[in-house]
Amino acid sequence: MGDCGSFFVRYRTMKTTTVNIRRSEYDVYIGRAGHGHDGIFGNPFSGIRDGGREKAIALYRKYFLERLKNDQEFVAQVEKLKGKRLGCFCKPKACHGDVIVEYLEKPMKVVICGDRNWSDESIICERLHKLPSDTIIIQGECDGADTLAGDLAREIGLDVVGFYANWTRHGKAAGPIRNIRMLNTKPSLVIAFHNDLSKSKGTKHIVNEARKRGIEVEVIEDNVE
Repeated sequence: MGDCGSFFVRYRTMKTTTVNIRRSEYDVYIGRAGHGHDGIFGNPFSGIRDGGREKAIALYRKYFLERLKNDQEFVAQVEKLKGKRLGCFCKPKACHGDVIVEYLEKPMKVVICGDRNWSDESIICERLHKLPSDTIIIQGECDGADTLAGDLAREIGLDVVGFYANWTRHGKAAGPIRNIRMLNTKPSLVIAFHNDLSKSKGTKHIVNEARKRGIEVEVIEDNVE
C-alpha cells in the first residue's frame, strides 16, 4: 500500500455558522425581507404568531426540506451558503438558521466503485484528498477499486462503510442487490474508477441506477493505453 497520507494536504471546508448580525461579522443575511434584502432564506413563521420559537423552527424545517425537494433554484442558492457566516437577529437563541446549518454540515456520503482489476493508487488518492474531511466512503468490498479505495480512505482518516454481496443467498442477483443497498444510503456522489463501462456489469449497473436517481456520477479512467 502506498503512502496516500502524504500525497498532498487534504481539502477542508470552512464550517457554516449562524451569528447575530448586531454582534458579529456575517457573510449572508438569512432573515426576512426588508432593508434591501429579498428574504429568500427567511423564516415565514413567527414565534409569536405560530406557537413559540421551537414551533416556528419546526415549521421552518418542514418548509425548508419541502422547498429543497421542489425548487431547484432554491437548492442552488442554499448550497452557496456552505462555509459562510449566516446572519440573523436570533443568536445565541435557537434560530431557523440552525436548520440551514444542519442541512449543509451533514457528512457527505460518497459511493466508490470500479474495475476489479484497478491497481492505480495514485489516481484514487488524488480524488480522495479533494473530498471534505468528514466524508463517509461507501464501497462494495470487491477486489480492485472498491477495497483499494476503502484502504486508502482509512489511511487518510475517512470513515468507510463496506457493503458485502451475499452470493450464497442471492446468487447472480447479489451484486445488483448490494448496489441498490449502497444507493439507498442516499449518497451525494458516486465515483467509478473504470476504463470502459461498456465492458462492465457491476459498475455499469450502479452508475446507471445512480443516474436514474439523479445522483451525481464521476467516471475516472487511468489513461493507460
